[in-house]
Amino acid sequence: MIDRAEQFLIEHGFFEERVRLHGNIARIEVPPKDIPRLASEKIRNVVYKELKEIGFMFVTLDLKGYKMGSMNATL
Repeated sequence: MIDRAEQFLIEHGFFEERVRLHGNIARIEVPPKDIPRLASEKIRNVVYKELKEIGFMFVTLDLKGYKMGSMNATL
């Protein structure tokens, strides 16, 4: 699911991204400069629909932005 979601984001021009899995929640991370584009109505709706079709129950956007190693914060 993660690979499919990340590939979808890459195909839509988000080249520095991560999709983090939290149970049935997809948490999308992109650089802060890309957050406004991802949050725009057109892109947001397309991404939401695709990630729901992939199988995620909820789709979220991390407002802090992409940070390498962010999953380590929960360890």
